Amino acid sequence: MSVKLGGFKMSFLEEINEKFEIVEVYALKSDDEKMLEEIYSSLTMNLPEECRFIFDNYGYITFEVMNPKGYEITISLSGPYGFLQDLRTLQDWPIENVGNVVPIGNDIGDMLYLYGTGNEGLGLYLAEVGALHKDEYVKLADSIFDFFCKGIGIDKL
Repeated sequence: MSVKLGGFKMSFLEEINEKFEIVEVYALKSDDEKMLEEIYSSLTMNLPEECRFIFDNYGYITFEVMNPKGYEITISLSGPYGFLQDLRTLQDWPIENVGNVVPIGNDIGDMLYLYGTGNEGLGLYLAEVGALHKDEYVKLADSIFDFFCKGIGIDKL
C-alpha cells in the first residue's frame, strides 16, 4: 500500500530518511486485523495517513537512529496491538493532562511518541511515560512525515 505524500504516491517506508535504519518489520497477524476496528471506532481524532498505513499493513516497525551525542535510539512504531497497549497507558492519566493525542510508538522503554495537539499545536511529540502531561511534551516536528522522512526534529531526541 502506498500513501500520498507531498503530491505523489509512495510507500511510507520508501521515504524514510537516511538517518533512520529499519531494524525490524513485522507483518500483521489475523488478531491484529481484528483490533483495527476497535482502534478506528475508539479514536476521537483522525490519524495521519502514515499511522493508518502502518496499522493497516504492519504489526510494528522498529527503527534505530544515531543520537547527536553518538548513541543509538530505538523507535518502535506501533501496530494495532502496541497502539492499544500505549493507549491504555495514556488513559490512566486525566485527559486534561494528556491532551488530544494518540500514541504512535515508543522507545521500547519509558518514552512515548505521541501525535496530536500539544502546547505547541498539532504535531509529533515525545513524552515520558511517568510524566504524561502536555506541558512536559517535547515537540519533535509538525508531522510524522516531517520527522521520519525529512529528519526534522531528530536533533531533539
